Amino acid sequence: MQYKINSHTEYRINSQGVNFKPQILVVTRLITYVKNTKCNQELESIFGTKYSNILRIPFETENEIVRRWVSRFDIYPYLKRFTKVKTIPILSDIPRPPPPPPPKPLVKPSASKGSKRTQSLLSFRLFGA
Repeated sequence: MQYKINSHTEYRINSQGVNFKPQILVVTRLITYVKNTKCNQELESIFGTKYSNILRIPFETENEIVRRWVSRFDIYPYLKRFTKVKTIPILSDIPRPPPPPPPKPLVKPSASKGSKRTQSLLSFRLFGA
């Protein structure tokens, strides 16, 4: 089942005070010598989606790009290098939200009779809330 973000969903997200556009990036291997497929395209949008793309990156050795198909049984050394070398530029391209503000200190009333009123006044004076 394919999930599409429609305008109503975007409206609901924005009405909750969250302002973002989801970005889904599927990272896979680029195979340069193929016919009748799109495995040799570096970036491809996923059909029927609005914010999803496939990013294909070639496997590399220390000296060259691996242009041939590699069996799943022989793929581990390439995956290790792929994750070490290629993930840093991918992560740097992904927009990140700003860090959250530091939490406000908790003002907790004691069990005395006027403690709730005191706590309320103190919170308002300290934090404006």
